[in-house]
Amino acid sequence: HLDTANIIILLVSNSFLASNALYEKEMTRAMERHKAGTARIVPIILRYCEWRDTPFGKLLGLPRNGKPIATWSNRDEAFYEVARELRRVVEELKKSSPLRLN
Repeated sequence: HLDTANIIILLVSNSFLASNALYEKEMTRAMERHKAGTARIVPIILRYCEWRDTPFGKLLGLPRNGKPIATWSNRDEAFYEVARELRRVVEELKKSSPLRLN
């Protein structure tokens, strides 16, 4: 689905960054599609890690405050913030993209 998705969500943690299969192969393809404008990457920060020094480090990570979800005292609130922002991205794509959302 990596080649057909309009939105690609990266669940960012040290484990993700350390995974050759995920990080080097799939993330590289996702970044190619993001740069080409055929998909939007949304990093979701699960745990503290050095994600800002990655190829997707300049993208807006969620939750917007940059606080990893694992550190929230109320994780439901963190996931609510993520869901709200993802809905905004979907609505933005619906308005601006001639592509049909998959």
